[in-house]
Amino acid sequence: MERLGYGDIADRLNAHHERYPPPESLNPNFRGRNCWSRSGVREMLRNPKYTGYMVWNRKATTSRRGGKRSMDNPPSAWVRSPQPTHEPLVTREMYDQAQEIGAMRRKSRTSAVPNKHPRTARTYLLRSFISCGLCRRRMYGQTDDRRPDTPITRYVCQPDRIRHRDDRFRGHPPAVRVREDAILEAVYDLFQRRVFGARRHELLAADLPKVNQEVSDDWDSRRRALTRTPGEIVRKQDRLIGISASSSRSSGWTSGTTPRSASPRSRSHSTARP
Repeated sequence: MERLGYGDIADRLNAHHERYPPPESLNPNFRGRNCWSRSGVREMLRNPKYTGYMVWNRKATTSRRGGKRSMDNPPSAWVRSPQPTHEPLVTREMYDQAQEIGAMRRKSRTSAVPNKHPRTARTYLLRSFISCGLCRRRMYGQTDDRRPDTPITRYVCQPDRIRHRDDRFRGHPPAVRVREDAILEAVYDLFQRRVFGARRHELLAADLPKVNQEVSDDWDSRRRALTRTPGEIVRKQDRLIGISASSSRSSGWTSGTTPRSASPRSRSHSTARP
């Protein structure tokens, strides 16, 4: 797996139009370009409907400063059809892997060459490979050149306290900095002992029970995150039905859903009446 960026994928597709014909843009200003674009590749890879299931509630409209704004809902808030509704183009596993790679590579380039920005002064050896162990965000490079003869390179994680207000950042220090030379020393030690070392098989066998337990714990946490309570399902259904009812066009999919008046709560009240 090459873990290419959106732009690199678009370049490869554009190199073989006869094999990968580009789609026609819905925007009349971009029709006739006859090429794959970075944004087009991004939207295709992020669209969960290519897995064969219909997905609703991907976006939400919020009022802010007197206006309305469309925001992306997290995948945990999406509502999927219980059964496939059309032929899938990719498997669910492949789609999930693409989302993980996209999140890991966000705002990162594929090559190690310097940025094209005119003010770019340097690049970093481990750029896009270092993630914070506390919040899983990718760390960025920073060079302390107050001593020009011995500059110090660090990788930094510094969450924005205003923009990042979720559970990942509770207890996170204002900034986490790790020196590049310390990371490289650990990487060299890893290769010497665990990749090319004489005791690599013994070390691997000793670590397997711990790795298996970590994998099991990870799956348990995912299973708990995917568990829905009946109340949450009813609230999501009510919200989707309300959105559909307020729309000027009938989407058709609500015909098989339970209306609000027939929800479990309303039915319990109706049966209690004399």
